[in-house]
Amino acid sequence: MLFFCLRRLEKLAPDDPPEHKQRTLAVVWVLFTVLNLAFAWRAAEILPPLLAVAMAGFYVLIIYPHADDDPGRSMIPSAEQNV
Repeated sequence: MLFFCLRRLEKLAPDDPPEHKQRTLAVVWVLFTVLNLAFAWRAAEILPPLLAVAMAGFYVLIIYPHADDDPGRSMIPSAEQNV
């Protein structure tokens, strides 16, 4: 169903009403979220200790080395930085 909706979104013509695009995009987001939650639910039954180690490794390798670069800098860009 997700791939069907993605294909439909790709085939929308520029002169189609914007409501069609918005509705199809909303359906794609809902289907993707449900698929992601279903996968996470199944994976959580198998991987809790491994997942905790992976997240700790992610923090140590990616986030922690950059924490001292600029103490006032947030990892999430502000609205001014997005412009």
